[in-house]
Amino acid sequence: MLSRLAALFILSLVAASAAAETWHAERLGSGGGGPRAERLWAKGPWLRAELVYAGHPIITYVKGDRYVIVDAATGKGVSIQRNPKSVAGDATRGRPFGNEQEILVKLGGEKVKTEGAEVACELFRLTDQSGRREVCVSTGEEKLPLYTKAWDRESGNESETRYLAWEKKVDLSDDFFSPDPRVQLESVTYEAYTAKPSGPAPAMYPELLHGR
Repeated sequence: MLSRLAALFILSLVAASAAAETWHAERLGSGGGGPRAERLWAKGPWLRAELVYAGHPIITYVKGDRYVIVDAATGKGVSIQRNPKSVAGDATRGRPFGNEQEILVKLGGEKVKTEGAEVACELFRLTDQSGRREVCVSTGEEKLPLYTKAWDRESGNESETRYLAWEKKVDLSDDFFSPDPRVQLESVTYEAYTAKPSGPAPAMYPELLHGR
């Protein structure tokens, strides 16, 4: 029988899950390693992301203290212990993706102008010793990024990401943010992974593994 404390903890998790805000977005990136198409879902701070890496369908799950990378073609992957700093950040992070404007402003970025004919967006920019970063977000309360651009001063490389779709209040089960039980997962500590990264693909969302 569950202890009263354990039962209350489980009930609190269920309540938090039920109240969590859900999102779906699609985005296309170019530069800095070639084109990349991504599909992303969020339920509160939880993340599920799908993309193709080296010809393999890769699914990333971030939930609680685990960062999981799965190769859907082979049914194998790695479950990495997250840095406690990143886990603690879940409480204030909001969505686990689409926070480029908030991050840029915290680093010193400022609003430059409002642009766009059919869809207006507010352009924010940060220029420093490493280069230049820009994000244009919707003018509504949500501040959804429509595109981001970056230029690296040292290499001269440019990259761009465009958000193709945003959807809110998507019906998503908790299980959608956990890998299939049949997936073979290698479990590693954070220290072991940072010393020698393993798995079917790199950690594509490093801030959710390492924190900021």
